[in-house]
Amino acid sequence: MVSLHIPFRNKNAELLAEIKFVNMYNTDEELILQRQKEFESDLDIQKTIEMCRGLCCENESNDSSQQEANKTTTEQNPFEHLYNKTNADVDIDI
Repeated sequence: MVSLHIPFRNKNAELLAEIKFVNMYNTDEELILQRQKEFESDLDIQKTIEMCRGLCCENESNDSSQQEANKTTTEQNPFEHLYNKTNADVDIDI
């Protein structure tokens, strides 16, 4: 059996392609920066943080009222009869 070694990478082509990318970026840099502004927004971070804190405070007050409602309502355990077997001595060998 004969196997031939053929390199799968051409380093010269990769270097030339990289240089081509840099040249393309340099020629179109202004256009790229203009289009970048369309997708990026100028957010005021402090206002955003204050809005999030306000929403968190509202959620905390809703959570506390929900917890109070949970304290007043209790549900019976539907499996309680399984825990409180009257004939547990019969099943002791199982």
